[in-house]
Amino acid sequence: PPGADAPEATAAGEAAAGAAAPAAVAAAPAPLSSEELLEACRHVEAAGVDAESMTRACTAFVLQKGPEMKRLVPMTTGTDPSDISQTLAQLLQHIRDLATNSEKTMARARAAKGRAQRRIAAEARARANDALFAKYDRDGDKALSRKEVLSYAKGEFDFQLAEEALDRIWRTLVAEGSAGVTAGGFPW
Repeated sequence: PPGADAPEATAAGEAAAGAAAPAAVAAAPAPLSSEELLEACRHVEAAGVDAESMTRACTAFVLQKGPEMKRLVPMTTGTDPSDISQTLAQLLQHIRDLATNSEKTMARARAAKGRAQRRIAAEARARANDALFAKYDRDGDKALSRKEVLSYAKGEFDFQLAEEALDRIWRTLVAEGSAGVTAGGFPW
């Protein structure tokens, strides 16, 4: 159709397709690391910005040059003017569809980016908690003994834990026959 081969229309279609490809990676259950997923989302956002700009340029081009095309194309090709109007309407609809698909892709990428950022933050908190636990697990048995719990309270909170409070903690957090408070039972 006339106008469909315009560089802006081709570029907008390619940009929309380019935005959808990384989003498919971001939404796929592939084993990407959180950082890789975040990077893919950044690429989708960049492609989405390009696609949005190009679809706006295409729409402006068709609206600006459409009346001229309706007049000149029938004169040069002998095509019925109503066919040109219909083709331009289809082209505008195609551009709107591309813009809608791009917006949906961007929304999925933003959601995936948010999940990745939350996962990265949770992983960082878990690493910090593990390091803190390991700092006070001096004997390396993966459980804090009574002495290590006292050391934790003093070292982290500058608080001397009373024996009665330590007994209550022990009854609450330590399973019968266990060596002490484990990382899984530790109240972070």
